[in-house]
Amino acid sequence: MKYPLQDRIALVAAVAAPFAVALLLVPFRAGMSGTNQALILVVAVVAVSAIGNRFAGALAALSSAAWSRPPDSRRGRRRR
Repeated sequence: MKYPLQDRIALVAAVAAPFAVALLLVPFRAGMSGTNQALILVVAVVAVSAIGNRFAGALAALSSAAWSRPPDSRRGRRRR
């Protein structure tokens, strides 16, 4: 199957864009909630989906999930 140039660029961006955004968020992790970080990564996924096809959007979503910070299970618990 042959992909047009725009779709090939979108496939490369699907892996590179979430990684670059996650790298830019590293200095701000302590002061920013996980929800805000996830929303910023969603913007990168939507941008890739807008320039590419569905496969590029799905790949960007998976890449974003791989590069995002895992949830801290201790954060929501109260101490007694």
